[in-house]
Amino acid sequence: KFSYVLKPIPREKSQKASRRKTRILFKETGVKQSSKNIPEESPLFSLGSKISSVKIDKIDLLVLLKDNISTLKEQILEQEDYKEMEVNLKFPKLTNNFINKYLKDEVSKMDLTQFSSAKEIQILDESLTKGFFWELKGINHNEAIPARKPLVPTEDMETQTLNENKQELEMLRKELISKESEIVTLSTKNDLYQSQILDLNKEIEGLKSELADSLSTMKVHESEIADLSRQISSFNSHKESTLSKERDQNKEIGLLKAKITNLDGEIACKKKIIDQKDEKISSLSSNYKKLEGFIDTVEKENEQNHQQMEELMAEVEKLREKERSFEKPKFTLQIEKLTQEINNLKVEQKEYQAKVRELEQEKEETLSQIHQDKFGDNLADEQFEGINQHLKDTDPETTMNLKLELKALQDENQILKDDCQAYSNEIDNLKKALHELKSEGDQISGEEYESFMKRTNEN
Repeated sequence: KFSYVLKPIPREKSQKASRRKTRILFKETGVKQSSKNIPEESPLFSLGSKISSVKIDKIDLLVLLKDNISTLKEQILEQEDYKEMEVNLKFPKLTNNFINKYLKDEVSKMDLTQFSSAKEIQILDESLTKGFFWELKGINHNEAIPARKPLVPTEDMETQTLNENKQELEMLRKELISKESEIVTLSTKNDLYQSQILDLNKEIEGLKSELADSLSTMKVHESEIADLSRQISSFNSHKESTLSKERDQNKEIGLLKAKITNLDGEIACKKKIIDQKDEKISSLSSNYKKLEGFIDTVEKENEQNHQQMEELMAEVEKLREKERSFEKPKFTLQIEKLTQEINNLKVEQKEYQAKVRELEQEKEETLSQIHQDKFGDNLADEQFEGINQHLKDTDPETTMNLKLELKALQDENQILKDDCQAYSNEIDNLKKALHELKSEGDQISGEEYESFMKRTNEN
């Protein structure tokens, strides 16, 4: 037999069960007031206490039996001292699905008309519970249910509860003391933080005034920076035009080099023709003279271009000096003059290209004439010796002059490239100076105004 009374488990699943609970009065121990014929020490007294009438249907019986088996599960937990997870792993048949199926199978086999009293219902419940326990444990039905752990007496439980409450109260007192000390510490820190906040507010006010001064100073320089930006854009346009001019001149020099290379081949071809026909010497000499005249013209034009470039650099230097004094109207007039000079140089460049085309046409005519005369009649040996001697007397000097003129033209072109590169470097330096001015202007303060103006004038 069990050594303690099972308490009823309240259920809220149906209105019928709720009404039944309303009609039946329970004490805290679960004893029904009207049930006096059933001993309280019965292990299944709770089931009998829940039955209010002998008339019972299978649904009510299932609910009551399910409650009792749930109580059995709690008894197994207490008896074998398992945790919930361990019980579920060790006894998988404790699930609700298995319990419902077992009870439905057992109750469906019964004839409820044979029960005429609550005592018989109690015996039925005891039988089903034992059968479920046997099914659960997988043991022989003849074996008895293991004994349950006795409950702790009520007085011992009250003493133990009182001791636990005293220990908890002592812990709460210690925690309260620590919290009070912590509050005092936090209050001290709060006062310190308040004083620091006041100091920081004063510093913020000072910084605000300094910021206002800096903003007023920056507004003074915004117009100056805008002027510098416009000047830089003008210089950039001038630089682009100069670079385009340099690229055109490089192309023309490349064409001239190719033409001179072709002329070297023509000279070799002309030497062979001169060895054969003396009359070709005069035509080649005239062609060389024309070429020399053209090279002289090109050299003079290059000298003029170089001189004009030097003048442009001088103008740029003057513009830089005027930029320092921020004389914008005069500086704009100088840029317009400089733009006009660049346009004039472009016109001269076009004339130079026309002359180069004329030289190419003359070269083509000479080559066609040379190829026509290449396979003519051979001269006599005496004429060959005379022509060869004449070539030895005249050709080296003409060839050397041509090479010297080409070298001078290459030198002049290199000088022009260097001047353009120097001008480009000056423009880049001016851009960097303007960028530095802008970056310094973003960080300027009232105290740095004089040094900023000094650096601006120097740049």
